[in-house]
Amino acid sequence: MTASNSPPPGPESKFVTQIVNAVIRITPVGGSGWILVHFLRQQEWIYAVLMFPVMLITGAWAAYTGNFISTSNESAGELGKRHSQSFSNWLGNGSG
Repeated sequence: MTASNSPPPGPESKFVTQIVNAVIRITPVGGSGWILVHFLRQQEWIYAVLMFPVMLITGAWAAYTGNFISTSNESAGELGKRHSQSFSNWLGNGSG
């Protein structure tokens, strides 16, 4: 069976992938966001001001990683299809 004949991922697989990607994107922002909230509640104004740019940077990093993961998944999928086809061709030539 070649990769081109394999069934597409099911809804469960897509759901799990979406959840994992969301956790990867939200985790850095959530962590720095909660630290910022903590400093604000404790009236640690200097630390809160210093934490704000960190939160912005982690937000940008989260957006970057989301796109990076999406593009990497697509590239890896295409590479997997090519390797599977090459392997199938190799087996078909009696080299096994």
